Amino acid sequence: MSEEIVFEPGARFWLPTVVGVGLLAATVPFDSEQSFITLEEKSDFASYQGRARFMWNKKETLVVSRREIAVRPCSISWDQKKVQVWLDDYDWPVKAEILGGRSAFEVAYVRYDIDDVRH
Repeated sequence: MSEEIVFEPGARFWLPTVVGVGLLAATVPFDSEQSFITLEEKSDFASYQGRARFMWNKKETLVVSRREIAVRPCSISWDQKKVQVWLDDYDWPVKAEILGGRSAFEVAYVRYDIDDVRH
């Protein structure tokens, strides 16, 4: 089965996951409204299109794995849904709260510095 989807130019796609919505927020660096397309979990992953409002708040800090990190909170709302995500300086979501009481929080925080060492 296949589905052909027509959407507005500039529409953004995200997978219905914390990482998916976090990575989407990272592409919208300022308060704005954006067209989007995603997959609807309750409809056997049929496509869903809409417009979402992105609102950024002031930087703050969170403690993840006993380590304090700077984060930028972003509230994303569409229809009657709302998600707040906190992105680190690498635009990775470390926390999310979903309207209705569900939340996710990164429990292990690992970053690597890679040196190009040639022998």
